[in-house]
Amino acid sequence: MKRLAVAAPADADPDVAGALVAGGGVERKLYNLLGNSLGALASQPIDTYEFEGALVEAYRARLTERARVVTASVVEYVTQVGADVVALEDIDYADRPLAECARGDVEAGDWLLPWFRACLEAALAAVGVRVERVDPTDSTRECHVCGALTDVGRATIRCETPDCPVNRVCRDRSAAVTLARRAGGEGTT
Repeated sequence: MKRLAVAAPADADPDVAGALVAGGGVERKLYNLLGNSLGALASQPIDTYEFEGALVEAYRARLTERARVVTASVVEYVTQVGADVVALEDIDYADRPLAECARGDVEAGDWLLPWFRACLEAALAAVGVRVERVDPTDSTRECHVCGALTDVGRATIRCETPDCPVNRVCRDRSAAVTLARRAGGEGTT
C-alpha cells in the first residue's frame, strides 16, 4: 500500500494533474511501528497484556486522527469538483481486530485499506455523497483515456496506443479515473 486515497473526476485530463493523492506513508509506518512494538512486548518474560492493550489504543487514536485528516481532504476535494458519487474499489477484506493484524499476520494495507474505506464511506454519507463500489479488475493497467491495457511500472503506466494522448502517467491517478468512469462517468470521482 503506497497511498491511502487517490481521487480524480471521470472527466480528468490525460495527465490527471488535478487529482488528489493523500495518505499512505504515515499510516503504514504507524501500523508497522505498532506491530514492532507488540512484538517487542510479547518477547518480554513478564505479563504485558495491559501494556499491549494501551499500546493498541494509543496507535488506534493516532491512526484515527490520520484517517480524519485524509478523509477531510477527500471530502473537500469531492466537494470542490462537484461530484455526487465516489467510486471505491470493491475488494473484500477480512474484518479482523487491529491488535490481531498488527502482530504480523496481516500486511498494513490489508487492515488499513478496509478500515479507511469504512471511515471514508461514513464521512461521504454524512455530506450526502453516494459511494459506488466498482470492480477494480485491471484498473491499474487500463489507460483512463483509451481503455487499452498498458505496461505498468512501479509508479506509472505507459500507453502506446496510437492517437492516445497519454504517454506515461501515475498509475494510481489513472486507476482513479478508470474507477470513476466505471461507476457512471460525469459527476463521479
